Amino acid sequence: MSLRDNYDVSSSDIVVEVDSIEIELEGDQVWERAWFISNTLKDLEGIGDATSIVFEYVAEGADTAGSVFEAGFEGSVDEFANHFGTSHIPESFISAGGDSEGEAVLMVDAASMEDNSREATLNALEEALDSLGGINNLELVVSGIVKEASEQSGEVSA
Repeated sequence: MSLRDNYDVSSSDIVVEVDSIEIELEGDQVWERAWFISNTLKDLEGIGDATSIVFEYVAEGADTAGSVFEAGFEGSVDEFANHFGTSHIPESFISAGGDSEGEAVLMVDAASMEDNSREATLNALEEALDSLGGINNLELVVSGIVKEASEQSGEVSA
């Protein structure tokens, strides 16, 4: 069953409004990936102002003393991109045989945007992320509303 079948509408009469998009990252290169994505999204019209990030990072040294470095941030992608660039990664600490792990969730509150259509949100996001080239394996969680132009709607999550 689909909206098209239930309401006898064509694809051109269906409107997709996105409420939220989450970009989930994890792994040992999460700092770099989160920074590059934040730096790209902060300048996108509408999306930059609507995007926040929750970032957690842990690095453990190779020494037997159990040295641990932890970093966390919660705020706008603009602040993250401007203040926590890749030069802050404790490279010498982890390159001496240590290990690092982290996760980041970038949240786009598309419902707060003036234009939260699929074109202004998902399509613009896809184009911006494609320009980054080497960043892949992103997990997107999208929620929104699919409706007929006449305002009959059905909520969806992907």
